[in-house]
Amino acid sequence: MDTNEEQRLLLLKESIQNEAIYFEHFKPLLTDKFLLHFIRGRKQRVDVAFETLKKYVHIRGDKYADLFQDLLPSAVKIKHDAVRMLRYPGPNGQAILVTRVSWWPSVYLPQYDDLGWDEIIPKLIHAVDGVLGWKDAETMGFELIIDLDGFNLKYLRRLLGIQPLIKLINIFFKAVPLRFGKVHMLNVPICFNIWLAMAKQVDFAGILRRFFMHDGKMGSLHSHLPQNILPTLFNGHLSLEDALDDEFAQHVLNNEDFYYTLQQCIKQKM
Repeated sequence: MDTNEEQRLLLLKESIQNEAIYFEHFKPLLTDKFLLHFIRGRKQRVDVAFETLKKYVHIRGDKYADLFQDLLPSAVKIKHDAVRMLRYPGPNGQAILVTRVSWWPSVYLPQYDDLGWDEIIPKLIHAVDGVLGWKDAETMGFELIIDLDGFNLKYLRRLLGIQPLIKLINIFFKAVPLRFGKVHMLNVPICFNIWLAMAKQVDFAGILRRFFMHDGKMGSLHSHLPQNILPTLFNGHLSLEDALDDEFAQHVLNNEDFYYTLQQCIKQKM
């Protein structure tokens, strides 16, 4: 942290103090390290960082408190390593998260017959929160690759609904101090167009403009992300083992204490 960041951190703390009642139950979270995520993720703009912080507290402490008070990584239903990180950043230094249908539990297994957004969103939160403080990701932002190979109508039926989409937008696009870049969609089945049509109804901030659909040959994907950072399953040059950062999953699990602190803050507020 340089002198300029120290000054901005003091200004952010001053803004928090001016609205102390709003943050009174979340003081244990408001460490220097935590607040710097907001300053860096919002390009050193203290006013924007403060507004994002207020939304962060509102989303977690009020609007979706039931979700966030039970979010310990050790306690979520899905234990699969479903959202992973590429080992090497993109051409602009951005982190690259990757998820595939085959990495999630199968809806054909009896124990996951009710798999839906209530089970998926916690895993997404863990991954996105894990990007905070991960190397240069909080300043350079991140992108997401979604491989829909294997996605079918049975999955689609569990993901339809306007309210879950609104929840996704509120949590990930309005109240996280990260620069969310492009979303690369691979192997998109025809049935997914139903989900996209529904998503257009709640596209508050033109979010779908960040979505890029790539064909099976992946040529258009490579115009955004070079082959030398991608695994062979995306027509890249690396094995899956070499392409993925094996430390990221443990980094996410190491956030257990953070979610416990958040849980206690929410309980005090309620």
